[in-house]
Amino acid sequence: MRKQSRKPVADPAVHGARTGPARSSNSSGTRPNSPAPGSVVRATSSPEEEIDGIVTSQAGLGSAWTPPIKVKRFKAASLYIPGELAARATFLATLHREKAVGKWVERVLRERIELEEFAFAEAKKKLAS
Repeated sequence: MRKQSRKPVADPAVHGARTGPARSSNSSGTRPNSPAPGSVVRATSSPEEEIDGIVTSQAGLGSAWTPPIKVKRFKAASLYIPGELAARATFLATLHREKAVGKWVERVLRERIELEEFAFAEAKKKLAS
């Protein structure tokens, strides 16, 4: 038996791929409203595909793009934590099943900052009225 070479083919029907609706058989063996044998059923393009086509066609046009935005990246900061506090944080991070103590400390710090910002906003509203 000879080995056949595989060449890329654009038509999925050539490789036996289903291109139409799911198959259901009836007693006669034919499907109602089925396309003719050998024909390929093409799905209508979705809105996402249409948008992709528009964006791709306009990619080379300079007028289609807005000016670039400058974004400042925040630098990571290191904090000094006393040994006793670090040990307590390690214990609590383990208790909360957090593998990395740094992640747990970051989460707790974020929650506390959000709480403080909310309290500040409420106090500011009270003073304004």
